[in-house]
Amino acid sequence: MNRWYDCNHRLRVYLECMKNLDHAFCEKIVTDLMELIREYDAALLDRFAEEYPLAIRKQRWYDQNPYCWILFNGLRYASDDIIDLVIEYFERVL
Repeated sequence: MNRWYDCNHRLRVYLECMKNLDHAFCEKIVTDLMELIREYDAALLDRFAEEYPLAIRKQRWYDQNPYCWILFNGLRYASDDIIDLVIEYFERVL
């Protein structure tokens, strides 16, 4: 695969792990990470909200949840500093 996060092994492992987490725990992680990202770049996640795919059949698991989708797409354009903070968060909670 050639996904944007494949080049960062630690981030890839954590993002893929989210797919199999308990739904409530995954939602908490998404909420926490969105808050963390907004502390450092308030507009980053909002830039992509309009691009959420409205198609009935969504391809990726995180396309099923608009907040997860916004998080993943925001991280795609996040600074290295934000990515490091996200990885540190995952290391604490997982």
